Amino acid sequence: MRFLCLHGAGTSTQVLETQTAALRYELEQYHTFDFVEGIVKYPMAPAEIKSFFPADDQYFAYFSHDSAESLRTALLDFSTFLGLEGPYDAVLAFSHGASLISTYILQRLLNHPSAPLPFKCAVFISGTYPLDPRALEAGEFRVLKGPEEGLPLLPLPTAHVWDITDRVCPGGGQALWDMCKDSESWKALHHEGHNVPSARSKKDIIQAVRVIQRAVDRSSSVRAH
Repeated sequence: MRFLCLHGAGTSTQVLETQTAALRYELEQYHTFDFVEGIVKYPMAPAEIKSFFPADDQYFAYFSHDSAESLRTALLDFSTFLGLEGPYDAVLAFSHGASLISTYILQRLLNHPSAPLPFKCAVFISGTYPLDPRALEAGEFRVLKGPEEGLPLLPLPTAHVWDITDRVCPGGGQALWDMCKDSESWKALHHEGHNVPSARSKKDIIQAVRVIQRAVDRSSSVRAH
């Protein structure tokens, strides 16, 4: 499968490539990975990368937090990107990238309920809260803390990987999990903070690969039918 990968706020594609190196090593026999960088300059995310990357490098986000206009632009840009560079079979999104992807899916489901999504499954790592596409239409930036009446659950197969003691975005991974269709979702919990499971813990890598492959296999099964 062809994966599109989105990084976290205050990081970069280079950072995400490094963060996911051990995970991709276990998956690359079967899948390829493309990385897309945000265009909004953003302060470095020190909690995640300060030990490995220089503070004077440039770091990015896909949208500015608390800005409805920035989020609206990011969603339009992402849709344009998919039209130019797609199709992709799947997305792998870390943190802020997961917020963008989940918001994009919700927006598509609300605006085009009968249209197929542009990818078959999603992987959310250290997921953060989606934003409300309905509020966005009114020019408001509103965080979703879980399922709400009038909002569909994300119906596609999803894999969720997060630390339940995450201090960067407490509750974000669980909230995103709760907003996905239960029968189409698989999760792997680890203890490495707001990060991607690394080579330090082979067990966490194996568990993450297992749930990702379950989502991939499920998406192939759904597509076959």
